[in-house]
Amino acid sequence: MFYTILVYKKSNVRHQIYPCTKKEVPKTKFWIIYIRVTQDRKSKYFSTGETLSEDLWNKNQKEIRNIKTKITDEERDTINIVINQHLCDVKKHYSEISNSEVKPKEFGNKKSFITILLSEIDDIEKNVRIGTSKKY
Repeated sequence: MFYTILVYKKSNVRHQIYPCTKKEVPKTKFWIIYIRVTQDRKSKYFSTGETLSEDLWNKNQKEIRNIKTKITDEERDTINIVINQHLCDVKKHYSEISNSEVKPKEFGNKKSFITILLSEIDDIEKNVRIGTSKKY
């Protein structure tokens, strides 16, 4: 089963969501399967609670390898179901976040840089002066 990397774009917010392995359990030599969410070059990991041998995980395809001698189809399917459930939960959470509108902050009498920038962009678009600049 191939997992697609989802990219959500809205108002300069970008999320990449996909499964990965991150940490090795010391005594068993198994790797923990995580859901990785990358936003603005910062990653967060959410554990699925499943472990897997390193040779069974395909890092390029981000999926479980189908090696019949090491893992049965039933085990592989149950792990895939758990991964898909966690992926759906994380996608749902981040789609709700990306649908909410982000408003710039104002600090007392001072405006934030974003507020000033957005007002300048609106002013330029209203006056059809794209490509021209103001002299200060």
